[in-house]
Amino acid sequence: MGYRHINCAQVYGNEKEIVLVLKRLFQENVVKREDLWITSKLWFIHWPVKMKKGSEGFKPENLVPVDILATWKAMEKLYDSR
Repeated sequence: MGYRHINCAQVYGNEKEIVLVLKRLFQENVVKREDLWITSKLWFIHWPVKMKKGSEGFKPENLVPVDILATWKAMEKLYDSR
């Protein structure tokens, strides 16, 4: 189809299928990895909330606020440590 941006996230439930398709496309030399932009979202970073411990499902009563700045700083620390 010509898509070059692949959008993944655990909540989308598409990661396994995307991996299988990309593996085949790479093996068949249909596309190179460096020609793709693959986005995978760290759970709840693109929402300013987190889940209550032990809760199930993405429902308002299961969500609590999160300190986004502290989370961002922790992600930068992880990036810098690689």
